[in-house]
Amino acid sequence: MNATLRGLVFDIKRDCSEDGPGIRTTVFFKGCPLHCVWCQNPEGQGGKPDCGVCQGESQTGWAQGGRWYELDELLYRVLIDRPFYDSTGGGVTVSGGEPTFQMVFIGEFLKRLRQQGVDTAIETCGFFHYASFARLVLPYLNRIYYDLKLMDEAEHRRLTGQSNRPILDNLARLTRETALPVHVRVPLVPGMTATAENLAAIGQFLRDHNIREVTLLPYNPLWQDKAVKLGLKPQLTCGFMSDEQLAHCTQQFEPENGS
Repeated sequence: MNATLRGLVFDIKRDCSEDGPGIRTTVFFKGCPLHCVWCQNPEGQGGKPDCGVCQGESQTGWAQGGRWYELDELLYRVLIDRPFYDSTGGGVTVSGGEPTFQMVFIGEFLKRLRQQGVDTAIETCGFFHYASFARLVLPYLNRIYYDLKLMDEAEHRRLTGQSNRPILDNLARLTRETALPVHVRVPLVPGMTATAENLAAIGQFLRDHNIREVTLLPYNPLWQDKAVKLGLKPQLTCGFMSDEQLAHCTQQFEPENGS
């Protein structure tokens, strides 16, 4: 079965240091159930190769339109850097898009990595079928990075195209049912996610579920140029956050504010 499994990948980045401990390789899987208006990787949203935009592979393994990999081929690509993982406490992170969009493939991929003693992590938007995730993926993870964007369901639907109920429910279940480290990441989008009301609600949710690991990710507008090259029309025009804006957001999660 493994020989016939294929996964659709739109980027492979080596020598990463921001997607988990140590030196890592991050594999970006194509396809996502959300369509966030601020998406940093719009080329990763569609669930099939994008004909007409593929630029071929660079030395880092990037194929903008997406490329199908068989399991053994992708394992070979990421295990090239095994010595760096071993010497730095690093490993492999699956990201996207949304990696759980290809649940069966990433489960087998992570399983094979764990069988070889490689540290594994996932970056997820949290919009997945929990029972399938718990059966196919969770046993083969060392850590989870979990996006939490908006607490108001109507706003979440408006800005991502989906309800946030599965996302919140899945995060709550993970904190109850697994001992794995769950690290929440909050994208700070001016006027959308980076409002006092939203950040306060996120902080309360984290306290209610005893989640202490949280990282705030300042909005980066550089994705807009990439979107234009892909033939997409960016829906946002805001620029980088000011130091003052970022400081205000950070204050929402400081101890004196109850987080």
